[in-house]
Amino acid sequence: MNKKLLIAFSLTAFALLGCSESSHTNNSGINNGEGDFAEDSFNSSSGISNRADIDYDGDVVLDDTTNIYFQTWGEGADSTAKDSSAQKTCPESTICLDSLQNEVNLFLGELKKGTRISIRAATSGLAKDSLVVMNELGNMVSPMLSQCLDGNCVFHKSLIPGNGATLDSNQFAILEDGFYYVSLRAQFENKAHLRMVVHMDNGYFRYTGDSSKLNISLKDNLRGIIKIGDSPDSIRVKFGSPIGNSVTIKASGSWRRTP
Repeated sequence: MNKKLLIAFSLTAFALLGCSESSHTNNSGINNGEGDFAEDSFNSSSGISNRADIDYDGDVVLDDTTNIYFQTWGEGADSTAKDSSAQKTCPESTICLDSLQNEVNLFLGELKKGTRISIRAATSGLAKDSLVVMNELGNMVSPMLSQCLDGNCVFHKSLIPGNGATLDSNQFAILEDGFYYVSLRAQFENKAHLRMVVHMDNGYFRYTGDSSKLNISLKDNLRGIIKIGDSPDSIRVKFGSPIGNSVTIKASGSWRRTP
């Protein structure tokens, strides 16, 4: 049976924090920071030969509260009416959806390996809703943290938003360079609302790839992720120092299977 393990760990010996730049800053958004809808501000990948053809419904605004309102066609809007006088338009500051639609894609940007994404979100008027971070190649980014409900903490494949005024949160680590987006998957009622805050730390993780050694400094902290492929059942990490120096390591963390 194929296995993929994702290990999040923390060692109080040294740091794996680094600095790098993202080559893309996504400044446009579905909300301009003043509560107004920025129509057609999003970046669709359609027609760009080296990217997947993703139909984006909007952009994610960084470090600001994004409020997105949804309405299904037929409730205040009718996309099928042939009589122009009977055809209703989509209300301002609202994304209108087909009654069968169950997914909305919001563009994050072109991100570099090592970026940490922090998302806080809540919804209303939605059922079975979740937020999934994806790249345009179809690869899902697993949340780093578990989510707790009534004292029961579970790792999910996505962020389960809070309800109403209660924002739930999680973090995502980008392991590959590429174009990324947030997919809201849900059963939409006639009228619904998403409130979301997204923050990115470029270069939060410094990855060494296939390098077998990493030079570190003492008296620092290391935080990171070890991803094991399909074959190994276990791995070993060895720490060493020049003669005359001792290494004291305290480790904590968790592991889990990924799809």
